Amino acid sequence: VGGWRETPARNAYPYLVNASDPAWTGSEFVLYGTLPSGYYAISFPPALAIFNPTTGLWRQATTNGMPPFTGGGPGATPQITVISNTVFVFDQLGAMAPTNVVAGRYNLQNDTWQTVSAPVITNGFPLYQISVEGVVAGTIIGRFGFYGAPQYFKYNMAADSWMVVNTNGQPATPNGVYFSAATGTELLLAGVSMNGTTPSPTNLAAYNPLTDTWRSEEHTSELQSH
Repeated sequence: VGGWRETPARNAYPYLVNASDPAWTGSEFVLYGTLPSGYYAISFPPALAIFNPTTGLWRQATTNGMPPFTGGGPGATPQITVISNTVFVFDQLGAMAPTNVVAGRYNLQNDTWQTVSAPVITNGFPLYQISVEGVVAGTIIGRFGFYGAPQYFKYNMAADSWMVVNTNGQPATPNGVYFSAATGTELLLAGVSMNGTTPSPTNLAAYNPLTDTWRSEEHTSELQSH
């Protein structure tokens, strides 16, 4: 039972460069990307493309009301995630670019865009250093900054606002290396130290966005053995 089958596209695939990883809505795949202006002296506008595997058809989201995305840049791939009928796009420039993240939310049913507010960073890291760690209980959890003491934020869809995640019990991430995974109720985060080229998990904790609390897990040896 099961197996792979090819789903040929019945219309042209939108030309996307520096594309995000695909996101699954429950019935369609969504991709976001572009080729930024001046990159290889070619300019393409940002685009959100949606593929329906049942019909084999691509469609492109409207650009009316689209936030001022740039499509990322060298060393920075845009990120997207889906909650219900909303696609969230986090568009960022590379670490060499002094530009903040531009974030937006796209309504799949209404074909409309809305700009997402930006969090206020207090740990000194530029806002373009963002990583979306996962969606837990309908809440987006984002990480800003890589080394030392990165900040985590959770996004409230109804209020269009970000809240700083409680740092009490947050795992340390030496060398900026870590692993994360989202369950239905928690975000699991394992800090990792590097001994040369060998990763060694240092601590593991689970974050609950509903209670804004971390709980420690004592299974780093199991992580290391796998």
